[in-house]
Amino acid sequence: MSLVSDPARNCFYTLTANNSISIYRTAGDKAVQHAQTLSNLYKQAQDKAPGSPAIAPTTFGIVSLHVVEPSNTQNNPHLVAITTNGLRLYFGPSSGGYSYNYGAGPSSGGPQRTLQLMQVRLPPPNLLH
Repeated sequence: MSLVSDPARNCFYTLTANNSISIYRTAGDKAVQHAQTLSNLYKQAQDKAPGSPAIAPTTFGIVSLHVVEPSNTQNNPHLVAITTNGLRLYFGPSSGGYSYNYGAGPSSGGPQRTLQLMQVRLPPPNLLH
Protein backbone atom coordinates (compact mmCIF):
# COMPACT_ATOMS: atom_id res chain seq x y z
CA MET A 1 0.00 0.00 0.00
CA SER A 2 1.21 3.50 -0.72
CA LEU A 3 -0.01 6.90 0.39
CA VAL A 4 0.35 10.36 -1.19
CA SER A 5 -0.69 13.66 0.33
CA ASP A 6 -2.53 16.45 -1.46
CA PRO A 7 -2.33 19.41 0.94
CA ALA A 8 -3.80 21.85 -1.59
CA ARG A 9 -7.04 19.84 -1.64
CA ASN A 10 -6.94 18.85 2.04
CA CYS A 11 -6.89 15.12 1.31
CA PHE A 12 -4.68 12.11 0.70
CA TYR A 13 -4.84 9.09 -1.57
CA THR A 14 -4.01 5.46 -0.81
CA LEU A 15 -3.20 2.75 -3.33
CA THR A 16 -3.91 -0.87 -2.40
CA ALA A 17 -2.41 -4.07 -3.80
CA ASN A 18 -5.63 -4.75 -5.73
CA ASN A 19 -5.32 -1.49 -7.72
CA SER A 20 -7.95 0.43 -5.76
CA ILE A 21 -7.44 4.08 -4.88
CA SER A 22 -9.11 5.46 -1.76
CA ILE A 23 -9.49 9.15 -1.03
CA TYR A 24 -9.52 10.46 2.52
CA ARG A 25 -10.25 13.98 3.69
CA THR A 26 -8.70 15.41 6.79
CA ALA A 27 -11.29 16.73 9.21
CA GLY A 28 -9.53 18.74 11.88
CA ASP A 29 -6.30 17.93 13.63
CA LYS A 30 -6.94 14.30 14.50
CA ALA A 31 -9.80 13.14 12.30
CA VAL A 32 -9.93 11.57 8.86
CA GLN A 33 -13.00 10.83 6.75
CA HIS A 34 -13.18 8.33 3.90
CA ALA A 35 -14.51 10.26 0.90
CA GLN A 36 -14.41 7.80 -2.01
CA THR A 37 -12.88 4.58 -3.34
CA LEU A 38 -12.02 4.13 -7.00
CA SER A 39 -12.02 0.46 -7.92
CA ASN A 40 -12.38 -1.70 -11.04
CA LEU A 41 -9.83 0.59 -12.69
CA TYR A 42 -8.67 -2.08 -15.17
CA LYS A 43 -12.18 -2.23 -16.66
CA GLN A 44 -12.49 1.56 -16.67
CA ALA A 45 -9.14 1.87 -18.47
CA GLN A 46 -10.30 -0.67 -21.06
CA ASP A 47 -13.46 1.36 -21.62
CA LYS A 48 -11.40 4.54 -22.22
CA ALA A 49 -8.94 2.85 -24.62
CA PRO A 50 -10.78 -0.14 -26.11
CA GLY A 51 -8.68 -2.72 -27.93
CA SER A 52 -5.35 -1.36 -26.73
CA PRO A 53 -2.77 -4.13 -26.33
CA ALA A 54 -1.14 -2.07 -23.56
CA ILE A 55 -4.15 -2.75 -21.32
CA ALA A 56 -4.03 -6.43 -20.41
CA PRO A 57 -5.03 -8.11 -17.14
CA THR A 58 -1.59 -9.70 -16.75
CA THR A 59 0.25 -6.40 -17.03
CA PHE A 60 -2.20 -4.01 -15.38
CA GLY A 61 -0.80 -2.95 -12.05
CA ILE A 62 -0.69 0.54 -10.63
CA VAL A 63 2.79 1.24 -9.24
CA SER A 64 2.61 4.91 -8.27
CA LEU A 65 0.32 7.87 -7.65
CA HIS A 66 1.22 11.49 -8.38
CA VAL A 67 -0.72 14.58 -7.30
CA VAL A 68 -1.32 17.27 -9.93
CA GLU A 69 -1.12 20.78 -8.53
CA PRO A 70 -4.36 22.74 -8.79
CA SER A 71 -4.77 25.15 -11.68
CA ASN A 72 -7.36 27.67 -12.73
CA THR A 73 -9.04 25.32 -15.19
CA GLN A 74 -12.35 23.82 -14.15
CA ASN A 75 -11.77 20.14 -14.96
CA ASN A 76 -8.05 19.78 -14.37
CA PRO A 77 -6.80 16.36 -13.23
CA HIS A 78 -6.13 15.94 -9.52
CA LEU A 79 -4.22 12.68 -9.65
CA VAL A 80 -2.18 10.57 -12.09
CA ALA A 81 -1.65 6.84 -11.60
CA ILE A 82 1.19 5.08 -13.45
CA THR A 83 1.01 1.37 -14.28
CA THR A 84 3.79 -1.19 -14.62
CA ASN A 85 3.82 -0.90 -18.41
CA GLY A 86 3.63 2.89 -18.67
CA LEU A 87 -0.09 3.64 -18.86
CA ARG A 88 -1.00 6.99 -17.32
CA LEU A 89 -4.44 7.19 -15.73
CA TYR A 90 -5.71 10.73 -15.13
CA PHE A 91 -8.34 11.28 -12.44
CA GLY A 92 -10.35 14.46 -12.10
CA PRO A 93 -13.69 15.82 -10.96
CA SER A 94 -16.73 14.07 -12.32
CA SER A 95 -19.39 16.02 -14.18
CA GLY A 96 -22.07 14.92 -11.72
CA GLY A 97 -22.19 13.06 -8.41
CA TYR A 98 -21.30 15.39 -5.59
CA SER A 99 -19.73 14.15 -2.40
CA TYR A 100 -19.55 15.67 1.03
CA ASN A 101 -16.82 18.32 0.66
CA TYR A 102 -14.24 15.92 -0.77
CA GLY A 103 -11.09 17.89 -1.32
CA ALA A 104 -12.53 20.96 0.31
CA GLY A 105 -9.77 23.31 1.29
CA PRO A 106 -9.84 26.34 3.53
CA SER A 107 -11.22 28.48 0.71
CA SER A 108 -13.83 25.98 -0.38
CA GLY A 109 -17.36 27.22 -0.67
CA GLY A 110 -19.45 24.05 -0.75
CA PRO A 111 -19.53 20.48 -1.97
CA GLN A 112 -16.86 19.27 -4.36
CA ARG A 113 -17.25 16.72 -7.13
CA THR A 114 -16.12 13.13 -6.73
CA LEU A 115 -13.17 11.88 -8.78
CA GLN A 116 -13.41 9.68 -11.84
CA LEU A 117 -11.06 8.30 -14.47
CA MET A 118 -10.96 11.08 -17.06
CA GLN A 119 -8.32 9.94 -19.52
CA VAL A 120 -5.93 7.08 -20.27
CA ARG A 121 -2.66 7.85 -22.01
CA LEU A 122 -0.93 4.91 -23.59
CA PRO A 123 2.81 4.38 -23.47
CA PRO A 124 4.80 5.40 -26.57
CA PRO A 125 4.52 2.68 -29.24
CA ASN A 126 8.30 2.30 -29.44
CA LEU A 127 8.60 1.57 -25.70
CA LEU A 128 9.68 -1.97 -25.01
CA HIS A 129 7.00 -3.81 -23.00
